[in-house]
Amino acid sequence: MTPVVDILPFVTPLADPTLSETDFSVAVDDWNEALSKLLKHNNKAFWTDLLRNETLARFLNSFLGEYGSFRGTKGDAWIIELEEVVRRVFMVYRRIAETMAGLEAATVVAELSREQDGRDPGAALLDQGLLSTSVLMDLAGIYGSSDPEGVSKMVGTFLENAPRLLGDFSSSVSTVVQIIRRIQKRFEKGANGGAGKGKGKGKGVVSPTVAHGSDAHGLDQEKMAEFVHYASALSDIAYALDAISAVSSILAIDLFRHSKFLDCLLGCYNYTLPVLSKVLIENQALGDINVRSVLLFLRVKMLSVVNNILDGISKDDLAMLKSEQEDNGVTTSMYEGTAAALTDRICEVIVSLYEQSPLQDHMAPMDDAPLILDLEIQFSISEKLSDINVRAFKGENDRLDHWVVMLNDLRDFNPATRDYIYDHNMRKSEKMVREMSGLYMDDDRHRSSSTIISDTNGPRVNAVPTSADPDEDYVKRTILISQLQDLFPDLGDGFLEACFITFKDDPEAVTMHLLEENLPSDLATMDRSTP
Repeated sequence: MTPVVDILPFVTPLADPTLSETDFSVAVDDWNEALSKLLKHNNKAFWTDLLRNETLARFLNSFLGEYGSFRGTKGDAWIIELEEVVRRVFMVYRRIAETMAGLEAATVVAELSREQDGRDPGAALLDQGLLSTSVLMDLAGIYGSSDPEGVSKMVGTFLENAPRLLGDFSSSVSTVVQIIRRIQKRFEKGANGGAGKGKGKGKGVVSPTVAHGSDAHGLDQEKMAEFVHYASALSDIAYALDAISAVSSILAIDLFRHSKFLDCLLGCYNYTLPVLSKVLIENQALGDINVRSVLLFLRVKMLSVVNNILDGISKDDLAMLKSEQEDNGVTTSMYEGTAAALTDRICEVIVSLYEQSPLQDHMAPMDDAPLILDLEIQFSISEKLSDINVRAFKGENDRLDHWVVMLNDLRDFNPATRDYIYDHNMRKSEKMVREMSGLYMDDDRHRSSSTIISDTNGPRVNAVPTSADPDEDYVKRTILISQLQDLFPDLGDGFLEACFITFKDDPEAVTMHLLEENLPSDLATMDRSTP
């Protein structure tokens, strides 16, 4: 049997400041060479190396975990140097997914696990640490936005062939609930100077002192840093759950089925987050980051998790309804039962959101408004329900129609809501105009640069273009600018364009550098309203 070749541990200059550029480059070359050799193996050798080489498992785990946390610093030179490693790690996991149900994988597992009769490749990967809920979340967070379909298919394959992951995910969600409640408890005690009851139940229990902010105005830098840490921790949780629930409807539905998760998320969003926001904004001069952007990022990710849950439910049940429509053996009563289950599950989520959302006249969207109002504004849930009603019930489901009307009414809840929706729709319209104008400009430039018309009536002669698609970057960047302005509506097009140019059109890098107020000097001194 071929001896195992150890892979150097994954380490970065951020984790180890003593690591020189030369040493890091040597390590990157080693990682690339090791991953390249692994990918060149035939399937049997590939699986043998996977399950025998413990240094490979440690490297992949540490790489995914650490690189995922560096999503805000991808403009740094050392992060750019990792591009090939990032690509090859994805290729390794894609190949695992493509081959784990094959004969070669089963043969290798049987040969290496004679004392563990019946162990399959999925279980072997879990035991080796190559698969876990953390790995799934990291894969979704790193690769999900660039290849959602590929990552979705890959995660689905892992869940199908390693069913223990579902139980592990449920346990992880329980841990997330505990962490959120612990943050709520510590924040309440901290904002009260230690006097709060700190129940942190996720049910909206926040002491009156915190709610009125009487003791939270005069924070010192240490306490401010502590509260910013709470917001960052919640953002990390929301980011991971949003990423994984976006690529897996199975796991999105698992979040819905968890007995405590949705209530916990609602309590955090509706009660803890408005107070945390108020305290951070009032004391933002003590910090060195843009707290408004951090809080907006957190809100959008938490809303997106709930939207993913609704999408997961509807996708799952609508697919089943379509399958039953095409199956001649399915009776009318069976079809109606599936349709009723879809209605019940969707309405269960909406009712829970509505009943636990305290609407008060003074509330403003994306500030202190409850989750259901912000969700309707940001993700148009009423349109989603209306679409389900039409597709599954030909528009005749009274329960869904009732909630469509109720959610639409929220859009006229108070003057602050109407003003926000007006501004929000204006930004969306301006975004569409920019995107369309970019496409038209792109088309015009191609027409003018790809052909030459002679002065005579002779034939048109094709000119050689300077590049395959000279305006593709312009159109792509215009769309990225428009998308980012949902998070940063006060930033001008020119400033954001400069950011994208600096960070090589990486939206995650731009977002996190803006959130952390960690910009190069030329951007830091630039007028942020530059059109």
